[in-house]
Amino acid sequence: MTFKYTLSGRRAVTSVAILFLLTAVASAVVLWSQDRYAFLYYGDAASHIVKARQIIDTKTPGAATLGTVWLPLPHLLLVPAVWIDSLFYSGLAGAVTGIPMYAGTCILLFLIVRRLTGSEPPALLAACLFGLNPNVVYISLTPMTEASLFFFLAMGGYAFTRWIDEGKTAWFAATAVSVMLATLCRYEAWIVPPYLALLAVTSGRSRHLVALSFVAFLGILSWLTWNYFRYGDALTFVRWTYNVAPEALHAAPGREWYHLSWIFLTAMFFVFGPVVILASGGMFIKLPGRPSRGTPVLIYFALPVLLSLASIALDFVQIDSWRWNWRLVLPAGLFFAVATGTGIEGLFTRIRSEGARAAIVVLLLLMPLLQIEFSQIGVAVYDDAHRVFSADPRGGAYAGELLGKEYSGGDIALITGYGQAERIMVSSGIPLRDFHILRNPAEAEPLGSITNRERFLVIGMQKTPESAPYVERWLAGMDTILAGHRLRSDDGHYVILERNQE
Repeated sequence: MTFKYTLSGRRAVTSVAILFLLTAVASAVVLWSQDRYAFLYYGDAASHIVKARQIIDTKTPGAATLGTVWLPLPHLLLVPAVWIDSLFYSGLAGAVTGIPMYAGTCILLFLIVRRLTGSEPPALLAACLFGLNPNVVYISLTPMTEASLFFFLAMGGYAFTRWIDEGKTAWFAATAVSVMLATLCRYEAWIVPPYLALLAVTSGRSRHLVALSFVAFLGILSWLTWNYFRYGDALTFVRWTYNVAPEALHAAPGREWYHLSWIFLTAMFFVFGPVVILASGGMFIKLPGRPSRGTPVLIYFALPVLLSLASIALDFVQIDSWRWNWRLVLPAGLFFAVATGTGIEGLFTRIRSEGARAAIVVLLLLMPLLQIEFSQIGVAVYDDAHRVFSADPRGGAYAGELLGKEYSGGDIALITGYGQAERIMVSSGIPLRDFHILRNPAEAEPLGSITNRERFLVIGMQKTPESAPYVERWLAGMDTILAGHRLRSDDGHYVILERNQE
């Protein structure tokens, strides 16, 4: 079976753009109508949007607020949207930023597969396999960092495909720049620059390629340099990330590498579906007289997935069987989309029945409906985020709403579990410059970090593994706190106190 072009190039791209923009906007409307906090269910989503706003709205605005661990580019991309109060306090800033990158990723996948196959139907199928996946849609509507990773990897993948086809140095340079931007979004992309450098050395096309491949490393080098001059250690983000979880969790029974790898594969099975995974195997079917130009591109998209798997197997990042952090498998969606799009023609050469071919396409596109309709399959990233948000009443958002009603000016100190402070800040509607988060009590005095300038004090009763020692120490001093404050709210999860006025 040979696919034929059905639309002119520009018209096809426009149609793809409209399809996925409508998909994203419709999904955003549905989620917003269900719960206006839907885009901030992830604790990290609230933290990301707050970090972006703190660049312009905090007691000490500026680049220093970028911190460590989280790479800076997603927060910088959020700044124009979070500058607008209505978008920031509603959480819609993530959707405003993410929707164009989501649609752009789908367009780029379409262009990649169209160029590799010379046909639009498999290219459209590839774009749909990625863009209609509800896990991809949901994560792209939030302030999480995945959408920017998808976009810049896809942009690099398109330029890479053009370079393979045409051999022009300019396309390799565009690939290196795109990959450099991807490495400033998420660490999964850090494995791609060495791959480009290897190709530059072995391709023999141009002596300038090796120098250009160095551009792909600039994002990594800039982040190492930032950490060195800001924190005195170029690898601060590595040590902080690994040490967030307590040592007992890393050493817990049942967290052997093979067990974690099995969870990773299970997550891919539920997130993408068995038919998509099996159909991607069509890439191994060779067509007579057709060179396998897609292999380097598939390797390009496979590398971030392999790095994620290695990180999980080494217990560097956490994932469990209850869909916690299953979003870590989402970069595999780029690989499966390209692999299926480029392999579907080869697969169909082995299947002569038109009805069977049509059934395969229907099954490929049926997975999103099954994920939405059947809870046993579910939308893994949404389910995980919603469960995290609902772990205590509205995940701190309710406390923020109460604080906003009680607030009448002055500074606010937040002593809460990890991620909850940011939820409170967003839902309160109060300028961020009026907040400061107390992470660690003074060594000798549990109340030493509380100063005379705070008018309001919010203490979270929830004790996460990394916050429990500090929250417990502050709660142990509650009698002393109450001597100088009056209770404004106590729902059993968060206590809001106001300092007595002299």
